[in-house]
Amino acid sequence: MKPIIAETGYEFVRDKKFNSLNIYIDGRPDSDLSWDMLKTEIDIALKLGAKLSFELDLGFSSKALLRDPASFFSRGIAISKFEEEVYKPYKDHISAIILYRGDGFFKESIDKDVSLYTDFLSWKNDLFGDKLIDHQMYRIFSMELFMQYLHRVSAVLIDDIPLIALFDLKDCLRPSHQAEILSKSFFPYIFPGIKNAQIAFRGFGWRESGFLGAIGHATFQPEEAEERTFGIALPEIGKMAYDLFDETISFLKRHNISYDVFPESLMTESWHGLNHILVFSETLSAEGVRMLRGFNAAGGEVITIGKRLNLVEEIDLEEFVRSRGI
Repeated sequence: MKPIIAETGYEFVRDKKFNSLNIYIDGRPDSDLSWDMLKTEIDIALKLGAKLSFELDLGFSSKALLRDPASFFSRGIAISKFEEEVYKPYKDHISAIILYRGDGFFKESIDKDVSLYTDFLSWKNDLFGDKLIDHQMYRIFSMELFMQYLHRVSAVLIDDIPLIALFDLKDCLRPSHQAEILSKSFFPYIFPGIKNAQIAFRGFGWRESGFLGAIGHATFQPEEAEERTFGIALPEIGKMAYDLFDETISFLKRHNISYDVFPESLMTESWHGLNHILVFSETLSAEGVRMLRGFNAAGGEVITIGKRLNLVEEIDLEEFVRSRGI
């Protein structure tokens, strides 16, 4: 059962399409972690016939403090208390656990922390060279840093129940930008839940449809679990041709072609079930070409944007569309 999560009990009762009810828990570093009314809220939700969704607020929205040992320790205590008092006793009734809700953009925190900003500059120079710093660099660094932190602090909860981080991407609407910050390399065990999505991804919808489920003030049907046979290899960080990627996504949408996106580095483990992988040859690494030869050997066909790679089975995007009469 895919979680369709209501934000309030009233919404859950009013609309029978919901199957889960979200319950807020204060786990911020300055919280006393008393949670006095929690048992009552759980009992009410269960009496309503709802599965339980818990939103554990770890205080990232007010003060991220992503390098502060005391805050990490406090958040770890909140996670441990949640595990013992909520997760273990009610595990069979839990459909999802939300660990974050926000925009995932920590530029202010990075700029104010001398050590963190120094690390950002080093990261930027390694991946982007002498390019001028822009907001997208901050977004990528923020997501990499934050998701590493979130995976570490919530490690004891990584199990069969989905862990979700909700991101509102209203200030990051280019498909190429979203593809970079939603890279599977940042989400090995925690799923993204997205509002204002402009790119296909395997996660949850926040006030909109999602492949794995949805959360919001109105019900949304999960996306069809169709088997996608078309994949796009995401260029390595620092190599993205943003305009070309956006144009390609627009082309695929116009022709109603469903797709999955995955980092080039995860190509081998991501091509299961795929018949085609689209790549941008000008940004492809030598290792990427080697993996594509393996994909060819497994019966797959490569769609190349840019200069041909001289692979056994290789066509361009226009040829692909014409061959299928789209």
